[in-house]
Parts: sequence; structure tokens; C-alpha cells
Amino acid sequence: MADVVSPFQVLHQLPQKPLKLGDLVSLAFRIFRLNWRSITARLFWPSLLASISVCLIQVGLLNLVQALRTSGAWSTNDSITMSIGGIVLCVSQWMLAMRATALFREVFRLDTNFVQAMSYARRKKWSVFTIYSTGCMVPFFVMFLCGVGLAISMFLYGLGEPAALAIIPVSFVNGFLIAIATAILLLATTLLFSVVSAEEINLYKVIERALDLTFAYPLRGGSYMCLLAVTLVLVLVAFGVFVIPFEIWEGYMVTKTGVFESPLYLRILETSYQTINNIVSMAVAIIASGLYYRDVQFRLEGADMVDALQRLSSDPDR
Repeated sequence: MADVVSPFQVLHQLPQKPLKLGDLVSLAFRIFRLNWRSITARLFWPSLLASISVCLIQVGLLNLVQALRTSGAWSTNDSITMSIGGIVLCVSQWMLAMRATALFREVFRLDTNFVQAMSYARRKKWSVFTIYSTGCMVPFFVMFLCGVGLAISMFLYGLGEPAALAIIPVSFVNGFLIAIATAILLLATTLLFSVVSAEEINLYKVIERALDLTFAYPLRGGSYMCLLAVTLVLVLVAFGVFVIPFEIWEGYMVTKTGVFESPLYLRILETSYQTINNIVSMAVAIIASGLYYRDVQFRLEGADMVDALQRLSSDPDR
């Protein structure tokens, strides 16, 4: 099995020179489109488990809130449901971290097949999962920054008329700073993942190397993260259009009945959409991170020229 050549070896060509940001994002989606069957096969089960776990947590939390509202009693069954969902979520994230690293190595031809790539991921499992978990914390950090910005605005509003006039400019500055911080954080976590997936070095060296690459071109990298995020959001919203009418209808029924219940068919639709969401967003993010990692290497270290010289030296007849 170790001799089986990965399908990624023949379905796409990797760039051998620096590209524009738009070209990198476009290429990430094109590589996914060309290899979507192989990528889906590698990410489907952990993505499905992650979606089911989120559904279990949502159901347990919704039922728990409903029970507290009606009887004021704490439901043991709902607590168990949420606990099971939490455990399944942790397992699925572990599987996704391993498979994401293996997929990175397979797409960028660092290993000849998925079996070899998974062997590398297991060997580096603690470093991989540490960095993957750090990346998952970025949304919570952004929420914290938004909370701080909101608290500042409320404080200014409480001071009265003169200070309240500063809310709009202060909110604008806060939003701008939060956008920059988010972009840099995403860039850093993206390069952390790329380095730990590509380079056989310890965790301390991974962090040092990723930070060097992050701050080599921070404005370019931050712009790349913003462009990638906006493009992904638009694509995923398009995927989720078929769910929106059902959610609107069920929301309307909640306002009429006052009962917070989500029917089984809607849970199935949402779980299916979330699974697709997980696969597409993770796959494109993995490919895009690797493309930017290579691009920075080309610009900063001349890796493309080194590769060209190595090819020439290995083929003296050229």
C-alpha cells in the first residue's frame, strides 16, 4: 500500500514562482475542485463527526434551557447529551488535525501517498494538535476583542453627551484594529500549521520559523487572509442557501408557538450543510496556507531558484 501513488501527484501543478494574492486564492479553489473526491474521502468522517457533535451540543443545550424555563429543573439526560457531544467533538478535532496535516503533505507532494503522510502526522501528533488547537482559539480571542470594544463604547455612552460623540470614531478605530489583529493572528496560525506540516523540526523551532515568515510580509499576508476569508464566506453562504428557507420558516413557527424546538428534518439538513462546510473550508484553507507558505519561501529565500538549480544539476543534459 505504501507504493500507491497519490492522485494528487497528477491532477494539478504547483506554482514554481511567486504569484499575486488573487491568483493564490483562485489556485487554492482550483486545486480543491480538481481533487474534491480524494479530499472528501480523507476529511468526510471526521467532518461528519464534528457536525454531529455540534448538533448534539445544540440539542442538549436547547432542551436544557427549555426545561429550566418550564420546570426550573436541571435535566440529567440533556447534560449527558451535551457531554457526549463534547467528547465526540474532541475526538473529531483530533482526527481532523491529523488528517489535515497528512492532506497538506499529500497535496504539496512532501509524501508520495496518504499512508506515508499520516505516518508523519502521527509522529508529530502533539505538535500538530497543539497548533491546531491554537488556531481553533482565534475566534474566541476575536470575540474577546469585540467585547472589549463594546465595553469601551458603553462606557463612553454612560459618560454623557460630550463623550458619547466619540463613540462612532472610537468604534471605527476599534473595528479597524480588531480586523488587523484578526488577520495577523490567522496568518500566524496558518503559517504555524504549514511549518509543522512541512518541516521536521521541534515545536519551539516551528513557532520561531512561523513568526519569521509571518512578519516577513505582514501587510501582504494580512491582505491574503482577508481575501481568502471573504471568498470562503461567500462560497459557503452560497452552499447554505438551500437551508435558509427552512430555518426562516421554523423561526417563524417559534415566534407563533413560543416553543424552541428544531425538527428532525432541519437537524439533518443543518448537519449535512455543516459537513460540507467543514470539508470545503478546511480543504481550501489547507491548500491556501500551503500556497502562501511556498510563496513566502520563494520571495524570502529564493526557494524557486534553488529548486530550479537542483533540477538542472540532477539533469545535466538540459
